Parts: sequence; C-alpha cells; structure tokens
Amino acid sequence: MTFRTEKVNKVLDKLIRLLYPKHCPVCDKIVPIQYDYCICSRMDSRRVGRDYCRHCGHNSDNCVCYAYNSVYLPDITAPYIYGGKVRADILNLKFNNDKYLAVKLGTDMAERVAFAYSNVDFDIVTFVPMSERSKNLRTYNQSELLARQVAKLMFLPVEDLFVKTRETQTQHTLGGTERRKNLSKSVEVKNSASVKGKTILLCDDIKTTGSTLNQCVIALNKAGAKRVCSVCVAISDFSAK
Repeated sequence: MTFRTEKVNKVLDKLIRLLYPKHCPVCDKIVPIQYDYCICSRMDSRRVGRDYCRHCGHNSDNCVCYAYNSVYLPDITAPYIYGGKVRADILNLKFNNDKYLAVKLGTDMAERVAFAYSNVDFDIVTFVPMSERSKNLRTYNQSELLARQVAKLMFLPVEDLFVKTRETQTQHTLGGTERRKNLSKSVEVKNSASVKGKTILLCDDIKTTGSTLNQCVIALNKAGAKRVCSVCVAISDFSAK
C-alpha cells in the first residue's frame, strides 16, 4: 500500500512539474524535470579555505576589511563564497519555501564552526531577526531554520534574542553606506538578562557588507554578552567589488 502511494505521489509530482515548471532562481530559465537546478547553478561552489580573515570572512588573499563598503566584525566565518549551487540553495530556501535545504546548509555551517571556533565554548545559538513585513510575506525566517540545525548539531539551545525596533528597507537593494544607515539602531535585545555574560553564536544566511550582523553584535554587546561570533552559509563577493 505504501509502495503504491509513493508511486502515485511521484507521478503527481511529475505532473505538477510539467504544469508548473520550476524556474532557476539564478537565471530564471525553466529547469528540466529531472533536475532541481539548471546548468548555470549546478557548478561546484567555492569554499572558504583554512587561511581566512576572521573579520570579513573572506580567504586571506581576498580580505576586504578596509573596503569602503565593508564592516569590520570581531569574528565571522562561513563555509562558502556566495555563488554557483550554494547561491541557488540560499535563494530557494529564502524565496521558494524549500525549507529542507536548511538541514544541509546548517550542517555545513556547523562543520565550519567546529573548525573556526574550535576553542570557543558557546552558551547560546541565535539568529538575525526579520522585519514584520518580511515575516508576513515569507511566513518563516530562513536564518532561524539554519540556526536551529546548527544548534541541534552542537547540542546547544537556540533562542530568539532580538526585536526589530523599526521597519527597514530591503538590504539587497542598497549600497554599503546606505545599508549601514538603513540598519542603524534598528535591532535590540529583548531581555538583557538572557545574554549577560554569555558567549553567543549568531547565524545568518549571507554576509555581504556585514551591516546586518554588525547591528546584532552591537546590540548583544550592549546587553552584556561576553563574546559574539558569527557564522553564515556564504560570504558575498559584493563587498570586494
């Protein structure tokens, strides 16, 4: 009975794909039914190496700490450079409701944390908050899904620590300077007592200029956190352009 149900479901899935073909989130072309991604996004993703800058997350030979539109963070790491298949995965997770991708990407993040912060004892895992507008449009926070997978693998609690104090513009439409102005003083910690003296791992999907992460780090430090380290799925090359 179960086998027959699985066969029916597979046939239905194929019919749905034929009637409503999937579009590549990178180039918007129709993806062949046998693939999840088109050719442009099935390329291997670039990984961040062992020799990397802990303040911008890039490989050391491409450090952008002093770029005009980058933010100098105390600790940041990621397994990937944004592009290729990982770009498609992040876009599908964010905009196409492919929540299952948070398990794979979150696992990659946890592995990177084990390497980059091997000597750090974390107390809490948390995540970058979303605006109410974005929550209403998407119904879930992809950074929270990633954080929950990271926390699961690290046997740590995950807590929703932040509150947005005001609505902000969508970050990807802005340049570096505008991003910082847009986010300035837009995030606060809900309860300072919950972070005071704690070492916290902050999770997000992409680090571009670092403005979003920076505002969260500032809020956590202001609330009395002992140390804040950040991890993302990918580091964008935007800040190096």
